[in-house]
Amino acid sequence: MCRIGIKTKGKKQYTLVPNRFIDQYMSDANGSYLKVYFFLLRYLSDGQDFSMSELADRMDYAEKDILRALRYWEKKGVLEFTQDKEGNLLTLDLTDLTEEDAAKELPVSDFKRKAARPEPVCDTSCPPESLTEKVERTLQRPLASKKELDLLHFLYDELKFPEDLILYLYQYALERSGRTPAKNLNRYIETVAMEWNLAGIASLADLQQKNEPFKKAAELYRRVFSWREALNESQNAYLRKWVTDWSFSQEILEEAFRRAAQKPTSNCRYIDAILNKWHEGNVQTLEDVQTLDKAHEERVKNLENSQKTERLRPVSKRTAAPNQFNDFDQREYTKEDWAEIERIMLQN
Repeated sequence: MCRIGIKTKGKKQYTLVPNRFIDQYMSDANGSYLKVYFFLLRYLSDGQDFSMSELADRMDYAEKDILRALRYWEKKGVLEFTQDKEGNLLTLDLTDLTEEDAAKELPVSDFKRKAARPEPVCDTSCPPESLTEKVERTLQRPLASKKELDLLHFLYDELKFPEDLILYLYQYALERSGRTPAKNLNRYIETVAMEWNLAGIASLADLQQKNEPFKKAAELYRRVFSWREALNESQNAYLRKWVTDWSFSQEILEEAFRRAAQKPTSNCRYIDAILNKWHEGNVQTLEDVQTLDKAHEERVKNLENSQKTERLRPVSKRTAAPNQFNDFDQREYTKEDWAEIERIMLQN
């Protein structure tokens, strides 16, 4: 294996990162926490003072996200900080990770830490750090931007989604949108979350109960059409419309599937045409379907009788369009005229 040497011709204006931090702490932390710590080291190397708002603006983070990172590093023993009663940052001390014995002094009990300073307060309640880490494992990347962290706060703080529902939402979005850019994925997650909230879904059990008719419809579709592969997005979209938007029961769907399966080239469009007529006819039961069928048969029968009557009706005298051959008054022949013509032709 080749070994790589690193060098530079530029001036060595560096911010030093302790080796112990890289070896023991960096691999377990997400990108947003690392960025906060590196910025603190940068300020420390120049001996600069800073305010929380300045750090938030420079990193494009919310102040509550920076506080969450500081709490994480304090829990790990990498730093210590204190706040006043309003939650403003007062002091910040980075632990010297270059000392060999520093690791023995790092652990501080949660009880002592809480007694030393008031607990930071979010708008309502902060998502637990374990939830953030689980979401990052689901995405297989850290929540590195302010918008991603704000979205998680929105789901947890404002919509009051429990942890298992939030994790399912992220997994659901990944499966349906693929590995799309974070911006598009966040928009999709927010849209789905709002739909669930409007539908009264407040737990994973609520979601499973609401999805039960859809799952049964999908199983019914596979069984009737002997479909062994996973349903594609187009098929799922049709099923959602039939089950969710039009609220058709399983027996109505089975009747539509059965009729479509009798056609050699049936597809979801054909099924949708059937169900669209039933939806417009306000079909709720199989009896309603039979009523529509009888009305349709009656219309077909009346149309056939009308066409038959039209064929038996005497053909009216046609009037040709005027042209150079018939643009004059036509002579009309009587029975006597035809009899005289016939006598003359027989004599000749």
